[in-house]
Amino acid sequence: MFVQEATIVGGGLCGLALALFLDKQNIRSTIYELRPTGQTSAGAIMLSPNALRSLDAIGVYQRIKSRGYNFRDLTFRNNEHEILDAYEMGNADRYGYDALRVYRQVLLEELKAMATEAGIQVQYEKRFSHVVTETEHEVTFAFTDGETMTTQLLIGADGINSAVRGYIKVDVKAIFSGIMAITCAIPTKDIRVPFEPYQTPVSIHGTSGAFILAAQNPEGGEMLGGIQYCTHDRSRAEWDALLQDKTQLLSMMKKDYETWNPMVRSALDAIPPETIDIWAFHSVPRLDSWKSKYGRVLIIGDAAHAIPPAAGQGINQGFEDVHSLSIITAAAKNNNEWVKYLEGWQTFRSERVEYVISLTNEMSKRRMPGWNGQGAEKIDSAWLFEVDIEAEMQKVVGTVQ
Repeated sequence: MFVQEATIVGGGLCGLALALFLDKQNIRSTIYELRPTGQTSAGAIMLSPNALRSLDAIGVYQRIKSRGYNFRDLTFRNNEHEILDAYEMGNADRYGYDALRVYRQVLLEELKAMATEAGIQVQYEKRFSHVVTETEHEVTFAFTDGETMTTQLLIGADGINSAVRGYIKVDVKAIFSGIMAITCAIPTKDIRVPFEPYQTPVSIHGTSGAFILAAQNPEGGEMLGGIQYCTHDRSRAEWDALLQDKTQLLSMMKKDYETWNPMVRSALDAIPPETIDIWAFHSVPRLDSWKSKYGRVLIIGDAAHAIPPAAGQGINQGFEDVHSLSIITAAAKNNNEWVKYLEGWQTFRSERVEYVISLTNEMSKRRMPGWNGQGAEKIDSAWLFEVDIEAEMQKVVGTVQ
């Protein structure tokens, strides 16, 4: 086997999943994570069939399926609860999987447990610094504590502010979109729905934009509540200060309180301030390459293509990255094949990411003031959800041979 071992920078969802995919291909890896071992991850994520198919391939889907909220459609309604449109986010009859909304920490803990079961080493509080040298055969890199290491393959799964990315493309900074989400967790029992059953997730459209409600635990007893809010960029310290100011954030969420229907007002009244969170929408400019000159340094997930969350595809695309990358890594027999496989891999992944960005822009537009469903084209999810990663990577391998 051409690649026998890899080093992964970043021990989040993508880094852990990649290690498990590589282990399935009999490629050993070590993960280095800058955060401490007990760090928790807040909020819930939406997993669609394209990602669930990949997670099923490493055995984690069955471990989380019953621990989240399974659903099919996101419904768009006006302030009088009339249906404007619907977006299919999963459908077991069509794609093999319903969509799954699950707490991020639940998935993280399961991936950690599976990594431990597989004997995958994760070292915490270890910060990547820079690449020292790279050849056709290996890469040597350094940590901020001065230690250096040499590995066959260095993969940056270290997020939107990736340090590894700086070696592939210097001075690439995340771009703020001018929009942030303000979210919270609301007890479902405190929300006065106008009729039963009232399907969620739902995007309710009023004069000031959209208010989102989405169940995020198996029994549906807790709802995500959220709005999009236009704002200016801030320094890291200023974003942190805003997050701590729950009174101001609650006021921002209630800005147009009187214009909302009774259901939304009941949700706003029931917000536990301590659950309020913010998500500033940043993206990474399109990169010409996700690999270094010799292909010994790579970036995946948000490090390569951070996508705002309006369509819920950010982490889903990350799981597509790691699944597809593991297949070509196992298939390569020499350096020439490896470089060509990487080119085919990025072409495939870039095309899908571009489509997802277009979808994200459309979904973001639907949450802004003034959208009323008129003229909206029906979104067909088949291209996104029916993907067969194994078959697509076999095409890449077959094209090179």
